Amino acid sequence: MNNVHEDPIAEAVALALRDVIEGEGKKGWDQPPSLWIILRNPLITNEKSLTVPLAVVEMDTGPFFTMGTPADQLAWLAQKASTGTFKQPTETGAQAIGFAFLTEAWVIAAPKEGFSDEALAATRNRQIKTLPERIEVRIVSAVDTSGTIYSLMVPRDPTKFDRTETHARPGEQSGTGAVITGGYVIDSLTTLVESIDA
Repeated sequence: MNNVHEDPIAEAVALALRDVIEGEGKKGWDQPPSLWIILRNPLITNEKSLTVPLAVVEMDTGPFFTMGTPADQLAWLAQKASTGTFKQPTETGAQAIGFAFLTEAWVIAAPKEGFSDEALAATRNRQIKTLPERIEVRIVSAVDTSGTIYSLMVPRDPTKFDRTETHARPGEQSGTGAVITGGYVIDSLTTLVESIDA
């Protein structure tokens, strides 16, 4: 399928990620980061519709993500996974089709006049938390085996901006018009996805 927004699997993953971020939101803020696996059962078809039964299941990582910078810990885990092959879960009959990372983070809104030199330097050095205009968010990022990248972000203070959601393949425009690119977390999730034993 060419258009990711007509792909029933991509749409099902996006919906499941909404459920994850909303479910985790009920626990309140200041929650530890978590890694999730996206599992899909075979497609179910009938005369009227195509159903994509899938689940996004939290992986038991214990205190792993609290032992350092979460994004660095994810990168380390992805590097370790790249030396072997992720074994598909066999007891459920489900197939792993992706990974998602949920964390709280700081972001800054893009000003119309462009970012200041200070903001650009803070972004490059991963020091956004030092900026007065920072906004705290809960964000789930995911990558699946089709190469689709997903992002869903909810601000702690809903007056700052509305929830934002995108999904598309790298270099494509999302439904919101944003062009999807990689990044440190996306690169790690991509490495994890590449370790899946097809």
